[in-house]
Amino acid sequence: MQRFSCLAERFLRQSSAQSNAHFADKLSALRTEFTRRFGDFEAQKKNFELLRNPFAVDVETAPVQIQMELIELQCNGTLKAK
Repeated sequence: MQRFSCLAERFLRQSSAQSNAHFADKLSALRTEFTRRFGDFEAQKKNFELLRNPFAVDVETAPVQIQMELIELQCNGTLKAK
């Protein structure tokens, strides 16, 4: 804290309980915001897996519109080898 004298002074003036409560509130708000913004990703997890590695996806759980294409893709030995 030698290089941050203003921060050191402020740190000494604040009580740790007040400081901890402030940070706990901020962290809680941050967690809520992350959950709100990135909650959609969990719902789309299967779609991301399909794009990431189509060879590992269970065809039966894939959308009906692409099941035949997935079967053809997964049976293609040339593509699988790459």
